[in-house]
Amino acid sequence: MKIEHNIALSVDRKAKADFANLGIDLEDGFSNFKICESDERWPQVSKLAKQYEAIDTATTKFTTQELKSADNLTMSATWHHGYPEPSDDNGFIGQVYDTSDYCPSCGTGLNQKSPFKMKGEPKWGAKGILQLNWVFEDFFVKPQVWKNVFQPFGIGCKDVLNAKSNKPLETVVQLIIPDSVNSFDLENYPYETCSKCGIDKFFPITRGWFPSLKVQKGDPMFKAKNYFGSGANARKMVVVSQEMYLSIQAYKLKGVYFTPLRKVKIIGN
Repeated sequence: MKIEHNIALSVDRKAKADFANLGIDLEDGFSNFKICESDERWPQVSKLAKQYEAIDTATTKFTTQELKSADNLTMSATWHHGYPEPSDDNGFIGQVYDTSDYCPSCGTGLNQKSPFKMKGEPKWGAKGILQLNWVFEDFFVKPQVWKNVFQPFGIGCKDVLNAKSNKPLETVVQLIIPDSVNSFDLENYPYETCSKCGIDKFFPITRGWFPSLKVQKGDPMFKAKNYFGSGANARKMVVVSQEMYLSIQAYKLKGVYFTPLRKVKIIGN
């Protein structure tokens, strides 16, 4: 496991010289680079990043062995394509979701009632799975990907509609990922409580292994109960079993990455 930082900043003459002294050559204007915390230059780079008010985004890179040793993993998208329609003024929310429990202040409580709509067929290229922008807890795949990878695990699918014709698109379906009462062991993790609805929402976890589940379940794929995000953004994390992870890897499915979960705590042992 290694922690990698993507540093993005506006580069003037002084900043360019300061980073060049560390062997990091930056272009004038807005520039970015990546560096691992294991790099001996990291402490100095971290100080400069703060000095120049850079955007510092940390991610964790896991070894193949670490990924294969986990009983469960979270699944996240590396490819976000398009928007749910109608995208103007978030019009899709009222069309796609039952908003009875929705809190506009923190973004929690949305329950899907109708199919998603897209402007047209995704331009898949070599990829086979995606998430729409603004929708970070649902996945969309090619029909053949669903049939070969997810259907064998009992995961269903539903149509995605063309926003203009209202007819099902031919090259994309939405995975039906069940909600679970299972939750993560998030004791001592930072969160904020919504002043409007009182729901707790945890800040995104980007460093290290993801917290363990409170209960080990055999479900191959599900949305855990907890909400993550900040402001008006909220998402539930999608969890997959080791078996499903291996199936996805064997299929060489492009468009997602995984974070291993810590082992479940066994009470009394």
